[in-house]
Amino acid sequence: MSWSMGALVGSLGFVVRLAVLSLLLGSNLWVVMTNAAARMLGWLLTVLEPVLGLSLAPTIVQVQVMAAVLILLQNIVYTLTLHIVSYWIFPRLGNPVSEPPEPLRPLVALDPL
Repeated sequence: MSWSMGALVGSLGFVVRLAVLSLLLGSNLWVVMTNAAARMLGWLLTVLEPVLGLSLAPTIVQVQVMAAVLILLQNIVYTLTLHIVSYWIFPRLGNPVSEPPEPLRPLVALDPL
């Protein structure tokens, strides 16, 4: 629950920051995101072309969805990293934390400290 909410709130916050920064700079930064998504989607389709035997070109809807997926993926990685670090650090600070969820236990068990 906290991972999904953290990723969703982080993604919405990123979109708001992107909009505010676009206004302050006088430039549309969403274009930068869609260019990155278009390049990634183009690369993915060129890899899949020999496998599928089709000549594929990304559509604008696919590029926009890929941009949204990239933002969400970035925030999922950030949220998971934040959880892992908190499970490592908080017990050392004397602040008790509940046991980590099952998917994080192998990562927390690799305690570098």
